[in-house]
Amino acid sequence: MQAEGQQEAAGSAPAILFVEDDAAICGRLTALARRQGWRAQIANTREQARAAAVQGGFDLLVLDRMLNDGTGDSLDLVGELRDAEISTPVIVLSSVGGSLERSRGFSSGADLYLEKPFDDRELIAAAEAIFRRHGIGNFRGSLFQYAGLEFQLHSRTASWHGTALRLAPQSYEILEVLARSRGACVPRRALWCEVWPTWKGEPQIEIMDQAIYRLRQELSKAVDPPSVVTIRSRGFSLEIAG
Repeated sequence: MQAEGQQEAAGSAPAILFVEDDAAICGRLTALARRQGWRAQIANTREQARAAAVQGGFDLLVLDRMLNDGTGDSLDLVGELRDAEISTPVIVLSSVGGSLERSRGFSSGADLYLEKPFDDRELIAAAEAIFRRHGIGNFRGSLFQYAGLEFQLHSRTASWHGTALRLAPQSYEILEVLARSRGACVPRRALWCEVWPTWKGEPQIEIMDQAIYRLRQELSKAVDPPSVVTIRSRGFSLEIAG
């Protein structure tokens, strides 16, 4: 195994175990982790991954589904970890796509299933959704601010330039996730995982679009409010004028 990360952030930065045997992708993942300020460790085989996961200390596992070490489908490893009551969140990366395969991933105990080739921004958004849900890294604390928005994390309330926003609980959740992306696109699947965590499966487009519509209606009552922008075939972003 090899390690990458920022030593100065060791006390609070999220710790991620990347399970991947492709050298180019390993380099890409560790570079991504460095840019995000995450602590990262690479496991190249199933046995390395199992030993590291059992030892613990990780906030997230990002697991390539098919390793070239002759051990077969890595979804079995997710099942083994869950059977051993190791609850570390897991994102599966796989070149095997389709709704049936993603359902198999969720059934094994994975939290998210992303298809290769993956977009760095999608992986970052997916990881941050998990960090936020579990209060990891920058998602610890009681207050979050972004461009005129202020979120009281304990009371789950938000304000815009000092004026309280009247938001339904689900609308609050969506707005906070979008604000934390700081203008970047939040993929539908990452948003679905964060706001509807008990739904293990494909994003329900109608449910999500209805929730986005409600959030827009609630924001429209504020003065010059942020805009929720739909990015076709990808997801949503938060746009703040000026």
